[in-house]
Amino acid sequence: MAAEFDNRLKDVIWQRLPDFGPLVHLDPAEPVEALRTNLPITLDADFVLGVGQPRRAAIDISFQVSWDADTLVRVFAYNALLYRHLNVPVHSVILQLRSRRNDLRLQDGIRYSVFPELGEMYFRPEVINLWEQPLEPMLTGGLGLLPLAPLCRMPEGMTREQALPEILRRINERLIAEAPPELNDTRWNSTYTLTGVYLKGYDIRNLFDRYRIMRESMTYQATLEEGRVEGRVEGRVEGYALGEANGRLDERRQALLLLGKVRLGEPDKLLVDAILGIDDLERLQRMRDASIDAVSWNQIIETN
Repeated sequence: MAAEFDNRLKDVIWQRLPDFGPLVHLDPAEPVEALRTNLPITLDADFVLGVGQPRRAAIDISFQVSWDADTLVRVFAYNALLYRHLNVPVHSVILQLRSRRNDLRLQDGIRYSVFPELGEMYFRPEVINLWEQPLEPMLTGGLGLLPLAPLCRMPEGMTREQALPEILRRINERLIAEAPPELNDTRWNSTYTLTGVYLKGYDIRNLFDRYRIMRESMTYQATLEEGRVEGRVEGRVEGYALGEANGRLDERRQALLLLGKVRLGEPDKLLVDAILGIDDLERLQRMRDASIDAVSWNQIIETN
């Protein structure tokens, strides 16, 4: 079950893989593919790209919300295993989502030796601090970059809370105008999750609800119009309502699990099964709101 959520998070972020090229210095004219690897160790939210055809390099990207002392060592070990597995040079990237003081251990990398005059080991990954990235390229670039916009550097003189309403308005307008329905929903849910992870304690529910109501109204009107044109209004609206209800339940379950996993770590199977069995939409919303400040999974599951 945990692997299923890892894959869901990766799919949400990488459904439009070429959009992320500028972040990791890729040539848009060069083929890039997502690689599935079966290695002895994995990293949370780790993603591997193959570059070139034939493959000339690989890029290993690790998304980090909080620092732990083993991160650098694990990225180093994964780099070596990928090099052995793929037989091409591997560039490791640590993409940090939440602002904090730069850790010199990440900047310095790993360097050690037993007999310095005879040889040494040196490894240094690239570190991308998302909060230092300019906002405008995220809002005007590929649709895949939109969920990262709330985590970037805010406009001069504005706090994140002050800037978010305008940022979300622009994200919403672009998704409605440019994204197919399946990408529209996943990008919006991803934006909610990432914003909640960053802004602990900030009431994001009211901020997002105004757009949720507008989006649902537009979807309903489009479905109703389609039914009128084809002369099957009643059946289409009923089918839409049932599908929408089930879809919203699953959407909120998965958003809760993703947000909780990033903040609190992997839930055990009993907790996952309990959340997947909840069919109360409002309770799921309250649980997701509670997860922003929760200190344990039990605190979330006890929310009524």
